[in-house]
Amino acid sequence: MKPTLQDVIYLDPPPTAKPKDSAPGALLIFFITGNPGLIAFYGPFLDRLQSLLCDEEGLVGGSRCYTYGASLAGHMARDEMHEITDDKFSDDIWGTSGNADDEGKVLQSKASAVVIKQADASRDLHMRRPTTKLYFYWGKNDHWVADNTRDTILAARAQKATDEPMLEKSKPVMEIDRNGIPHGFCLQRVHSNLVAEKVANWIKEIRTNHVSYQRDAL
Repeated sequence: MKPTLQDVIYLDPPPTAKPKDSAPGALLIFFITGNPGLIAFYGPFLDRLQSLLCDEEGLVGGSRCYTYGASLAGHMARDEMHEITDDKFSDDIWGTSGNADDEGKVLQSKASAVVIKQADASRDLHMRRPTTKLYFYWGKNDHWVADNTRDTILAARAQKATDEPMLEKSKPVMEIDRNGIPHGFCLQRVHSNLVAEKVANWIKEIRTNHVSYQRDAL
């Protein structure tokens, strides 16, 4: 799916899919389907998501809210299946650039306390800058993702309780489902509602952190 998803950003949506009265600060939610790939299956999920985020006038914290979705069909050739083995995404994607260990090696060669202080300030600024925030909601015993693959990614990339809270906060939030939700959650309204509640909370968290960053930058 990666080659397909990578090219989606270059698509020009039709005029009917563009907000006519969007203003600065508007919340735009663009949903790309998984499996099944037809957007028609996700109506209950998107309706519930918007109801959790917006008030009766379609506003979120005074800003207009728009929700869009697109059907997506993806496939991979045999060669791609052999090539896609290990994680090749950069640390910037995973929120782990500016690793404390790498900076520590640089600081060891510096004897000046002033340099150390400047490096600490630079790292703090780097960790507070707005970055893409990833959230993963893994299925339990999901036939589409092997448990050992899931657990390996969790161990390598997920947030953990460590002594570096700023570094960990930039890493992806990963959670394994405990509600018995199947991979095709959109096929039943009860599962659609549960996933919508998860996604709504994540979006609210992103907005809160973004507002906090803007306030700190002033």
